[in-house]
Amino acid sequence: MKQFFTLMLGVVFFVASAQQVEEFNLVRENAIALNPALAGASGFMNITAGFRRQFTSIRNSPYTTYLNFNTQLANNHFCLGVSGVYDATGPTSKAGATLQLAYQINMNRKNKEAYHDKNSHFLSFGLQASIYQYRLDGSKLLVNDYGDPELSFANATKLFPDAGFGIYYQYKNYFNVGVSVPNLVTLDVNYKSSTTDVTLRKIPHLYFIAAGSYPIAPEKFWVEPVLSVRWVNNAPLQAVAGVRLSFIKWFWLGFNYRTSNALNLEAGVTIKDKLRIGYVYDFILESYRPDIGQTHEIGVQVFFNKTSVNRKGYFPGMSKEKNF
Repeated sequence: MKQFFTLMLGVVFFVASAQQVEEFNLVRENAIALNPALAGASGFMNITAGFRRQFTSIRNSPYTTYLNFNTQLANNHFCLGVSGVYDATGPTSKAGATLQLAYQINMNRKNKEAYHDKNSHFLSFGLQASIYQYRLDGSKLLVNDYGDPELSFANATKLFPDAGFGIYYQYKNYFNVGVSVPNLVTLDVNYKSSTTDVTLRKIPHLYFIAAGSYPIAPEKFWVEPVLSVRWVNNAPLQAVAGVRLSFIKWFWLGFNYRTSNALNLEAGVTIKDKLRIGYVYDFILESYRPDIGQTHEIGVQVFFNKTSVNRKGYFPGMSKEKNF
């Protein structure tokens, strides 16, 4: 029984280790989850929420919920972000809260903007501090003997701090690039009993994300490429590349290809420059896809504009200046 239990926990923790940092298929909208320098980069104030459910045909399959609020504090270009996340994979789960602080440097010498938005030219540096609670739920372990003493520690929680940093550069609406490490602290999560010892080794993740938006027909169509790369020591390099086509300011369609041999199909709408809703269907290009099920993701963003800011909207060409 001991060997079986240790093997099962080893498999669970291998899956959990592969997802130490929460990732989303809506790369552009949820980039702030990976890079604190993006706090305040989308305008005066906004809220981002995301939910992702993976492998729906598998019991206790992984799912992630994420919520972020960020704002520009004042015309000295300080920005603040606060976020919460819950991520579960089988019997293991992680809940956490993060505080983000960013400082933006205006790169536009001709126009000293009090507040930056998606049409601004600036460089941003960000730091974040997090606290996470890791939990192992023994009731979700599939075992033959529930009275075995090896399961005595199976319901356990651990509390750990973390920190991260990031850099973000934006040239108006045409190009932006960011580099970040959202999990700098490498304290291992260790679950022990008198005879069993299982450890989740935390490893820093390096992220690179670049994106842009280019008009094909003014006020009608825009093409928006994106590239995301994740590097982890002693792990395969993972990259996501894709393109999105935005129609008449309010609707988009797109796709991304992930190097783990998966294709993401996405669609979304923007309502009056204030609300964005996006959906992604993850299509794994492998023969076992019917056995594990689908992966779905939905994201929502709400934007609050400042009256004194001359905004052109989230997409290029949006020139409405309405405010809440």
